[in-house]
Amino acid sequence: MAMSRIQDEVLQCTICYDTYETPKTLPCLHTFCEHCLADYIKGVQGAVKKNGFSCPVCRDFIKAPDPKRRPQEWAALFKTNFHLNKLMKALEEKPGSTSPGEGPFCAEHSQKELDLFCVQCVKPICHLCAGIAHRGCSLVVTLEEAADDKRVHLNAIRRQMNDTLVQSRDEVAKVKKQLDRIRGLKDECTSDIKKYTESLVAVIRNREAEMLQDLEEKHETLNETVDLKIDTFRDQQKASHQALVQLTELVSEGTAADILGKHSSFENVGSVHVPSISSLCGQLQRVELRFMGGTYLKKLNHNASQIGEVVLEQRKKETVAKKPTITPRPSPDNQQVTLNAKRNQSGTAHFRRSRSHTIADPVQSQPTNKPVKLKTISGKHREDDQPPKLNDIVVLTQAGGSHGKIVIVTDWNNQCVKAFYSRRDRDSRLLLGGKPWSVTALSHTTIAVTIPLAQQICVLKVGSSMMLLSSVVAEKKYSALAALDRNTLVASGGSTPPSVDIINVSGEVLHSFSRDAAGAPLFTYPAYLCSTPKGHILVSDRDAGTLTCLTREGVIVWCFHPQGALKLENPGGVYCDPQGRVVFAESRGVLSLLDGGQYKGAVLRTIDGVDTPRGVWAGGDGTIYLTHKQDEICVFSVGRVTTNTS
Repeated sequence: MAMSRIQDEVLQCTICYDTYETPKTLPCLHTFCEHCLADYIKGVQGAVKKNGFSCPVCRDFIKAPDPKRRPQEWAALFKTNFHLNKLMKALEEKPGSTSPGEGPFCAEHSQKELDLFCVQCVKPICHLCAGIAHRGCSLVVTLEEAADDKRVHLNAIRRQMNDTLVQSRDEVAKVKKQLDRIRGLKDECTSDIKKYTESLVAVIRNREAEMLQDLEEKHETLNETVDLKIDTFRDQQKASHQALVQLTELVSEGTAADILGKHSSFENVGSVHVPSISSLCGQLQRVELRFMGGTYLKKLNHNASQIGEVVLEQRKKETVAKKPTITPRPSPDNQQVTLNAKRNQSGTAHFRRSRSHTIADPVQSQPTNKPVKLKTISGKHREDDQPPKLNDIVVLTQAGGSHGKIVIVTDWNNQCVKAFYSRRDRDSRLLLGGKPWSVTALSHTTIAVTIPLAQQICVLKVGSSMMLLSSVVAEKKYSALAALDRNTLVASGGSTPPSVDIINVSGEVLHSFSRDAAGAPLFTYPAYLCSTPKGHILVSDRDAGTLTCLTREGVIVWCFHPQGALKLENPGGVYCDPQGRVVFAESRGVLSLLDGGQYKGAVLRTIDGVDTPRGVWAGGDGTIYLTHKQDEICVFSVGRVTTNTS
């Protein structure tokens, strides 16, 4: 009864009404289980703002033991009541329990100690049990021998757990060390930014001093010139005033003889030349002294990133794991094929060729409506140093904004990305420090661009102007680029033989396809890529003259490789609309395919004003944007393409 009362009144937590588990005592001397107190603090509203909480019993305000830690961690920081721990351990020892070296005793023979262990039955036994019930068992050892075997096993587990714990602590220490290194880099960047901006300010201040000195010199020169002329006028005024006084005295007080004798001397006395003074005044009225600002500030306001930028990137990995290449070469005949990949346990891909549809002889197709060229946008920008060379193109539609459709192109020669707006006075460009090739849209406001020679992929934000968001060093010199989703890209080129790689936004290769099962190269020059609504990948191979559709696993869905009059010449850009219909460029115009790869017809030809198109983009309203050999952007309105089988 006394023991039960002690457990109920002394050793019972007032939150869970159970025996304490790791009792924690508050400054008000009330005690609770650690996990109960942690759950209670976590549920207190405004604990962080108040920097504490009220005791669950007496409601005294308890200050947080460490305001920098999270509220759910405060409970562990309060002192453990070791007196209660000792009391609970003492009560757990049952009265009359055996002392060390006595027992435990056998359940069958109550007076016999369990000092043996049956290995076959896996249970402790006494000597009588060994001779009776376990007489036929294969192995019976002493309890100490059995415990020694288990102790060895447990020690091995303990060592493994200790090694894992030590290793995890070492790895956490390494992570913290890298965070400290990055924090140091941040401090260095902060210092560099401040030094750089101070240098810019110093340049501006020096120019300010030069302009103020120039202003002072110009003003002083003007004053000196005018002062000289005013001094001349004042000398004339002084001489004229003296002559006037003398003449007045002669007229009023002089005798007739004086007047007759001196009048001729006043005829040669000079007077002040008033027209000269008026002329000087008119000249000064026309003088304008004002400050004319240069175009530098306007350019900075338009694109402040030219001052500098902060780049967060990951270095290229020293070693790259070999990726399985699982895609076969395009079919050499005039057929489309589907390859089904089956992997064995070693990860090797085996392919089973299954017949799909074939491409019929070239058909003559006529657009129901003649394509109409809506406009031509010059690829030149006022700040270009070289004639432009436009490669890829994408069009962004920013809903709810004032920019409408924004046409984005890559300019190889001028090493920049250009944006053309509905209002041409807003056209802008952004220098990337390298020659860009491909561009793809990640969202309505962000794009990604490849810089093959610099081995970079840049992410830009597009609005009223363009701004560099990030730049990563890729594992290869990628040319073509397309977005599978906001976090996954597909890129091609950059290796021998060229590969098509699925990568993340950090440039890390997730899958790579470059050779078929026989080890032959799959591609020769995959210059342009595009993704489909089903998540497939369209590869335009410029040298092979093919357009191939792959799954993310590298399985060929179809391959457009016609022969004869329809044989592709230098395939270029490719675009797939939300319905899966494909338009792609080749040297003679723009062709159209259905979502299964069947040839539909020619959308644009050379006679429509298309000269070796490169990049292509199609809108849902029947417009097609493209870049071509003349390094300008052509916008066409095309009709529905029908197939004439006659």
